[in-house]
Formats: sequence, structure tokens, C-alpha cells
Amino acid sequence: MNYLQVQTALNAVWNDLPVMLGGRMNQLEARLLPLLRQLEADPFDAARVDAVLALLEDEYPDVYERMVEVMAEHEADMAFRSTTKAVQSTVGRYMVVPVWYATDRKNTGEQDPRERYSGERGTLQFGRVEVSIPDSHEKGKLEKPSLFRLQFREDPEKHVVLLTLAEAESATWIVDLKQNLAGCSKRDVLLFIHGYNVGFEDAARRAAQFAYDLEFQGVAVLYSWPSKGKVLRYMVDEDTALWTVDHFEEVLRMLVVETGAERVHAVAHSMGNRVLTEGIRRMDPAQLPATAAKLRDVVFAAPDINADTFREFVAKFYRRAERFTLYASNADKAMKLSQKLHRYPRAGDARDGVVLSAGLETIDASAVDKDFLGHSYFCDNRIILQDMFNLIMEGKSAATPRYGLNERKTPQGSYWALLR
Repeated sequence: MNYLQVQTALNAVWNDLPVMLGGRMNQLEARLLPLLRQLEADPFDAARVDAVLALLEDEYPDVYERMVEVMAEHEADMAFRSTTKAVQSTVGRYMVVPVWYATDRKNTGEQDPRERYSGERGTLQFGRVEVSIPDSHEKGKLEKPSLFRLQFREDPEKHVVLLTLAEAESATWIVDLKQNLAGCSKRDVLLFIHGYNVGFEDAARRAAQFAYDLEFQGVAVLYSWPSKGKVLRYMVDEDTALWTVDHFEEVLRMLVVETGAERVHAVAHSMGNRVLTEGIRRMDPAQLPATAAKLRDVVFAAPDINADTFREFVAKFYRRAERFTLYASNADKAMKLSQKLHRYPRAGDARDGVVLSAGLETIDASAVDKDFLGHSYFCDNRIILQDMFNLIMEGKSAATPRYGLNERKTPQGSYWALLR
């Protein structure tokens, strides 16, 4: 939605506002008009649109609801004129994807599942969420309400929505996992660890979307550490990614030893790779029971880790899993910024050459990475999702070869480039 659409809706309800607001009308004008002038100066600034709508929804809900009604009356016509895709959503149908979670975020006690866990540090807790995947879902997309489609409320028939959340004691959580694994065609666990600048809600939605698009046949587990979920809290997240490792090690051990799983596949993104690598460093399979699950595939997606540190980690610990796979890109702007901050190359940045090591299959995703920031390509790019399907679901190594990979040989060893 742009300035003209907001202005049209306001014009339609403006004459009704003095009756609706009484003496608050002057207050509304004083607060709203400066925001509208800012928006008029740049009608395509989504943040300025959000500021107008947030003011109305939070402070003047009656006005906001009336505007929504007016917009709804024009929705079909406006959607048709802006994009035919907006009127093609399937009505009344969506899948519910369960995701078991472990988190050491602070529990807020809020009933709304989206607000249950904050970005503050807390104690290790467990539970299960349910997330909707609409029938109209496009692989790689994380559908959410769109202002440009006049969508102001989450709708599970159209969007990936965190529907429910149920907390559980650790013992109950393990029993629930066991029972659900027993009913799966494969007794496999997909463990997802999110990265920097991610809140609990978005982490749960992403874990469900990733498992669904991967067509995973076991159970999906999210480990959500207390990222602040804010761009300017990078240094805080770095510190917390180290703080959380004790808890992550405990969860990883539980999944491998206590769930009855045959295989655990771990996928970490961005700064979450620091959590995953430290957990693997601490957990020696030789010290585990013979009945423990195998750590099958470990996927390092755009790891925000010092390249030399990562190379040394792989060389020392690659035998702790059946296969280590690295996805890197030279189009990853987040990695570029991290390198500027740290002054050393990052493992997820392919601009200075990809990381090569014995025991590591390195995939260069530069040719297919078309994300604006180039950082979430591992789960929002159909080509990469297909490659991960071949890796995790089909068990194919890069050297098999996997479809769409082109081997590149160097004096230091081989890596594989994804083809468009």
C-alpha cells in the first residue's frame, strides 16, 4: 500500500471522525498529519506507511477498523488492477506443520504465541508450535500479510502463520517426539538453528516453511536462542550466541540419545553456525551410547564465522558427522558487512574464494543467489532447496553427482557451483 491508498481510505472516513473521536480529533490531526507529509514525500517508503498504520491501530483502533472496512470494499477491484496474482489464493485450505522447539529465550507469559518468548536470556524451555502453510504456498516463500494487497491480518489460508504454542516439560517433550517419530516414514530429526536478527515467531515460521519445502519425512525441531531480533544489536547477538552453547549442547545430546531417532540432520544459518559448531565441538560421538542417533548431514548455510576458524574446525571435527556441507555466496551483503566489521573473511562469503577442507563439501551458490541481501538464499531459493532435498532427503553427496552442480577443481581441492 502506498500514500495514495492510505489517503483514499482516510478521505473516505474523515467526515465520520469527529463523531467517532470527539475531543480527540484535534490530537489525531496533530499526530497524523506530520506522518502523512513524510509519506507524501516518499510514497514508496514502507516504513512510513507502517508508521501511519501503527499509529492508527495502536492509538485510534476505531479509526483503523473503519479504514480496513473501507479498504475491504475496494479490495477485489484494487487487487485485480495491481496484480492478478492477488486474487488467485486458494480458499479454505492450508496445511498445519508441527515444529518442536527448545529455547532459552525469556518466557514473557503472554498468551499470544507470537509474543511468548522475548529476545532476553532465560532458562531452557521446551514445547511445540503449529504453523500454517497455505495451499497457495510457493516453495521458498515465507508468505505474510501484504500492504500492497490490502492484507492487514494474518490468514492461514494465505500466509505462513504461527497458529498455536504449547509448552512442555523436557520429559514430556521427549515422549512426544518419540511418539511422533514412531509414526514417521523415516525416524529422522531435522534440527534448525536460526541466525542473527531473528525473533521467535519468525524462527518458528521459517523452520516450518523450510521443513515443508524440503518435504522432510521426520520431525522438525527448532533451537531458538535469544537473538534480539534487531539489526543494530549485532554485538549483543554475538555475545548471546556464545552464552547459549551450554543449552544447545544439552538439546543436541537429547535429540541424539533420548528420542529414538535414527538420524539427526542439523542446518544452521548465519550466526547460528557459531552455536552449531560449538555444540559439535563439545559432543564426542565416541562417548555416546551405541543406540544413539547418527549425526548425518550438517549444513552450514551462510556461516558468519571467521573463515580460518571454520576451516580448522572442519579439519578437526568432520568425522563427528557423516557429511559436512557448506553453502557460500559472493552476493551475500550480510557477509560483506560482517567482514568489514571483523576485518577477516567469513566462511559464508565466497568473494575471496570458498573455504575448502578435507571432510567438507563446499557449494558456491553465487550464481543462483538473487535475494536482495543475498543472505537467506538457503531457504528461499527453489534451486538451493532442491539441492538440499537431494542432499538430505536423497542422501546424495556433491560428488555423486547431484543434479545442478558443476565441479570446480583447484590445486587446494574441489568445490561445486550451483548452476542457474
